[in-house]
Amino acid sequence: MKLEEKVLQQLQEDLKKCQTMDDLLGKDGAIKKLIKNAVEQMLQCEMTEHLGYEKHAPEGRNTGNSRNGVSAKNLNPDYSSIML
Repeated sequence: MKLEEKVLQQLQEDLKKCQTMDDLLGKDGAIKKLIKNAVEQMLQCEMTEHLGYEKHAPEGRNTGNSRNGVSAKNLNPDYSSIML
């Protein structure tokens, strides 16, 4: 799986703005945003693989096994909490 182009562009923009370690590694730092976006993308890919069709694809309509929205999730790695 490749990171989406928009994720890479956002990372480049965030890195250009980094002037301190906190900008890079802090609560709203560039690394945390990268991890958040990567995990969200992986979860979407996992759902696509599990269901067997892409998001918004007509094959999923009225099958009883379809995407039915998203909800907030917390990921708690060793160094910090990430809200998905």
